Amino acid sequence: MGITWVILICIVIVVIQSFILGGFSLSRVSYSRAFNQSTCYVGDTVEIVEVITNAKPLPVIWLRMESTIDASLQFHTVTGIDIHQGERSQHHKSFFTLYPYRRIRRRHEVRCTKRGIYRMESVVMTAGDLLGIKTHTRKINLQANLVVYPSLVPMQEVPIPSHNWQGDISVRRWIVDDPFIISGVRQYRYGDGMNQISWKATARTGQLQVYQRDFTSDHRLVVLLNIEVTEAMWDIVTDEALIEKGIAYAATIIMNAISQGMTAGFGHNAHSLDRSMETFRMPSYGGNEHLLSILDAMSRLQMKRKLAFHSLLEEELVDNLEKNDYMIITAHMTPIIADHMERLRAKGHSVQILSLEKESLAGRETAL
Repeated sequence: MGITWVILICIVIVVIQSFILGGFSLSRVSYSRAFNQSTCYVGDTVEIVEVITNAKPLPVIWLRMESTIDASLQFHTVTGIDIHQGERSQHHKSFFTLYPYRRIRRRHEVRCTKRGIYRMESVVMTAGDLLGIKTHTRKINLQANLVVYPSLVPMQEVPIPSHNWQGDISVRRWIVDDPFIISGVRQYRYGDGMNQISWKATARTGQLQVYQRDFTSDHRLVVLLNIEVTEAMWDIVTDEALIEKGIAYAATIIMNAISQGMTAGFGHNAHSLDRSMETFRMPSYGGNEHLLSILDAMSRLQMKRKLAFHSLLEEELVDNLEKNDYMIITAHMTPIIADHMERLRAKGHSVQILSLEKESLAGRETAL
């Protein structure tokens, strides 16, 4: 009779603990995860901050957290996390015990190894009683986003052509410290840099005035990136490293130009994340806000061709009325691309090539 009572008492205890600890295991348990900053550059280190809170008088005997994170975010130190690394993603699993009214905060340093938009969209929490008889699972939706801008290279390492393409319009002025020749003032236009404002003329006229540059400096820089590695490529980029180098060159050139008070624009023939427009093209403006918009667009660039590069040049021929300094970053040259470049020059634009090939395109320039 004594053994029977012992068994019955044990069964009652198991049922009660299962009902209480298991049934209320995820009650008033909250979780949050976020990056400590919203943007960074390739190679930077950021923190992922996660907070788990048990706001009830009962303990959580065991809690399992599971999530999937992009493999390009490399964790520096791994404490209390079981990581299963894949080629494109990594599966994380953590276990906790939460005492009543307890909050746990953890910080993880991660290194951003690749340009892109990173989103931590959800975490799955599972908790239960002491024996695992009764468990509960909850999916928590997150809104943790990180924009990783492309890597930058020293300006002197960018293989910009040193000769002139058209008269005295030279790409060298994007590098020198003082590229402007002032010939007067004019009324402020949207996109003009703040360092171009003439405060004396503004005070005299009562309207915002900026310095007027002469013809050799008044062109607008436009960087066009061709993601086609070869003429035969029509969909997925076959050499991602080569195109990533082109993106890094484009980011460096544009940042250098805008930092010197010039205006710059950017266009490419690839698909863009979260953008359905047929062609991606940002007009030439100045200022830090515009620069960040371009860097954000570069982060969203997908390694997949959306249209032929010569089609992008055709749109430039039709739509662009202002005189531009075109810097075309490409890994190959075709007769139709060369023809469109000549037509742009015929309309008064300056056009130069930055070659991504191991063997420079300089030998072909004379034929363009």
